[in-house]
Amino acid sequence: MKAELVVRASMAGDALALINDVRGSHNVRALPAGTTVVLKDAIAGQVGIYEERDKELFLRGLRLIDQRRFNSFHISYGWKYFSTPLVEKVKNPDWNK
Repeated sequence: MKAELVVRASMAGDALALINDVRGSHNVRALPAGTTVVLKDAIAGQVGIYEERDKELFLRGLRLIDQRRFNSFHISYGWKYFSTPLVEKVKNPDWNK
């Protein structure tokens, strides 16, 4: 999150160092010095914050929130919400009115 603030010029700092700190906490190889940090759609020589956040959040149940925030979904048909569980529908018969 701090790296995103740095890239958006809302905070001073080194976005690459912040990303490498997170990668290091999971024993993942650090990105090389000189790598440019962008918000999304990285090309060669760049790293995208969206992709790095995706890697960090996918097992925490928070990835869908980021996908909605960046309006970028991994499912091709554009599904953006979790369906209402049956137990909730039974509790509230007016849920779809």
